[in-house]
Amino acid sequence: MLGRSKKKKPDERRKLRPRFRLTGEGKVYVFVALGVGLAAVNTGNNLLYLVLGLMLSALLVSGTLSDLSLWGLRIRRVVPAQIFAAQPAQFEIEIRNTKRWFSSFSIEVEDVAPNGEQESSGGCFFLKVPPKGTQRVPYPRTFSSRGEQELLGFQIRTRFPFGLIEKGRTLRDPATFVKYPTPLPPEESDGEPEASAGDLREHQQGLGHEVDGIREYKPGDDARAIHWRRSARLDQIVVRKRKPDNAPTLSFELDDQRAVPGEAFEHAVSTNTGGIVEAHRSGFGVRFESSSGFRHEVRAGERVDPLLRWLGLVEPGTKEGQTE
Repeated sequence: MLGRSKKKKPDERRKLRPRFRLTGEGKVYVFVALGVGLAAVNTGNNLLYLVLGLMLSALLVSGTLSDLSLWGLRIRRVVPAQIFAAQPAQFEIEIRNTKRWFSSFSIEVEDVAPNGEQESSGGCFFLKVPPKGTQRVPYPRTFSSRGEQELLGFQIRTRFPFGLIEKGRTLRDPATFVKYPTPLPPEESDGEPEASAGDLREHQQGLGHEVDGIREYKPGDDARAIHWRRSARLDQIVVRKRKPDNAPTLSFELDDQRAVPGEAFEHAVSTNTGGIVEAHRSGFGVRFESSSGFRHEVRAGERVDPLLRWLGLVEPGTKEGQTE
């Protein structure tokens, strides 16, 4: 039996409608056109009727060309591998023009979040996308807090060709990702924090001299590790991976079971995150345990993202933990 389709909420239906509005210049233009029309009717001057017809034709052409610019566009979002709260994350928007003969001009693309959430600006501008062409533009976004983030799609707009009319459409492209906590250096913790981050300075040994392949450059990597020749050949920045010289494993702890929501708990989570990130980038292994029973260990060179994801979603007062 076919299930009933869910009815869209009023605000969602409103977001899906094509948007049309006159810009400031467009309102002045319409006001002048009305004045010309009144003068033509009162005087019966054929020249004024001709001017009125040209002005109304310009509005019609503007609306048609703006629709043509928005038609046939395919947009895709590229989400970065790691997103930390309170730090700019480099997103990318890829736009593809599927039209065979016509280019798209002056296209603005902006993220659409649930309930109109706006956390920093999330959008970019494309001056011209040629027929059957593809362009990719990076844009930074900054999120104020950790946790799960949902994006519904894109709002695309254009004022082409005369800037009199702004037309827009909403394209659905749902995306969900986890924002990691803001990494704070362990030495900045004050009082008695709920995290034991270890002393990186006492164990700092660095990475070994034996090269173990290459990988894509990530923010925070040492510039001295960049493999410039290979980067030029691959047309992207890559760094040398080195095997650690008997790197120790550092332990981290978090009391999430007895903690209460507030700045102290968020500070403890951020302190743990900062210590884990610094230890991982320095080539150390990481061992983490929470009071609720969650345990996770990352050996040197392994991905630490599963642990950062857990820290991004953890809530105080947890009754049962998860063991990995």
